[in-house]
Amino acid sequence: MAKSVTAFCPGHISGYFCPVFRDSIYDSGSMGAGIVISEGVTAIVTKSDKNQIIIERNCREGKCIEKISGSRTIESLLQKLSVTASVVTQTFLPLYSGFGLSAASLLATAIALNELFSLGLSENAISQLAHEIEIINKTGLGDVSASRGGGREWRTKAGINASVKRSFDLVKPITALTLGALSTKEVLSSEKGLEKIKEAFPYTEPATPEDFFLLSRLFAENSGLIPDNCKEVLRDCDSRGIYASMTMLGHGIFAYGTDAQNILSKYGEPMTLIMSDSGPKILM
Repeated sequence: MAKSVTAFCPGHISGYFCPVFRDSIYDSGSMGAGIVISEGVTAIVTKSDKNQIIIERNCREGKCIEKISGSRTIESLLQKLSVTASVVTQTFLPLYSGFGLSAASLLATAIALNELFSLGLSENAISQLAHEIEIINKTGLGDVSASRGGGREWRTKAGINASVKRSFDLVKPITALTLGALSTKEVLSSEKGLEKIKEAFPYTEPATPEDFFLLSRLFAENSGLIPDNCKEVLRDCDSRGIYASMTMLGHGIFAYGTDAQNILSKYGEPMTLIMSDSGPKILM
């Protein structure tokens, strides 16, 4: 029996969303549209006599610059599965910046634990558990549902069991720039803020990548979520005809097309991302 299992889950950029809260956690979450990206979270899970959780950040070419101990959501996952393990999650992407890393961490860790301890859980059961933890901790709404597969996704209903329509049509690179962190829990705990988000939500399926960016930008503007530092970058993108919007939920920008790199590099160190063609998987 293996002593260690490594799994990966792609991240997710939400363009626009509408929160939905029902009596059932599994029917709660969000409708909306987003992009599943190739960068995400790798989870290395090892059997242990006690739980130990390490989050490694800014990982490049096998080296991670920063380490953080503990994770409320992964600790909850270990407790619900009744297992003890050492969990190390690694990501290149910045935390709290709108890349769905909380969901990716839970899904990657859960499928690794399922394999390591031979728990026999189905993919749906794993996703339901990760979704439940996200909703309870207010760390996300629809990222688990989105990251179960790849592509540009459209969720017409909320909840982990709602169908997700996926299009694999993003042929140009996505450029993302993070200008600061934003607490998802803080946004999801504001009743006034949630109402404004619901009012801003466009009940429209994006037909093309360009349509997705236009609808995302419309939502970002009408929701009142865009901070001043992001507004400046977006105005610059507009002046150059670059499709761009705000990462949900994070103080950052994501843009579409080969020219976006030149614009965003004026304001920081942008990342070039591509669409993922699949969801979570065991690596070894």
